[in-house]
Parts: sequence; C-alpha cells; structure tokens
Amino acid sequence: MASQRSAEWYGETGRHVPPRDPQALASGVRDLMLHAQRRRRMGDEGARRVARRYTWQRVAAETEAVYEHVLRGGPDRDGAPDVIDLREPVAAPVLDSQAKQGREDT
Repeated sequence: MASQRSAEWYGETGRHVPPRDPQALASGVRDLMLHAQRRRRMGDEGARRVARRYTWQRVAAETEAVYEHVLRGGPDRDGAPDVIDLREPVAAPVLDSQAKQGREDT
C-alpha cells in the first residue's frame, strides 16, 4: 500500500505496483515504454520535485539540525522526537559557516 505522501504523487512522477507482483511490474514498464510523452512528463516532474526539495542548502541545514538535536540530548522535553517534513520545500536558514564567510546562497 502506498504511503499518503507517495500516493499524492501517483501518476505524476511514477507508478506504484504491488510488491512481489511481476505481472503488475511488467504492465507498468510496458505502459511507460509505449507512452513516451507520459514517460517524459513523469521524468520531468520528478526532476523538478528533486530540485525543489533536495537543494544542498536544505540538506546541509537539515543535517545541522540533526546534529544540534543530538547535542541537545535527543527528544524534546515532552519525549516526542523532532520530525522534519520533507513533503514541502522549506526556506533553509543561513548556516553559521556561511554567515561567517558572508555567503547566504551556497
């Protein structure tokens, strides 16, 4: 079963097939082989989503947030772990190392 996050992308960036179902997999591959325009559209949309969501600045900011979280001792005081939602792009903060060098867009 597809997760809610991946289900919203169904047909836009790819196609889901049930696990351990070679016939469904073959059908999905055949469909993409026969429909070049659909294949190209899905590939283009997938590339756009990756470019929006996984910039180096965002990856660095999220990695720094994880390190800071670990250094603070793990979960918040209420016991719930921090969660980073990767479904939507976020404005990454300027990292300390960038600020020291006077760079905001690295």
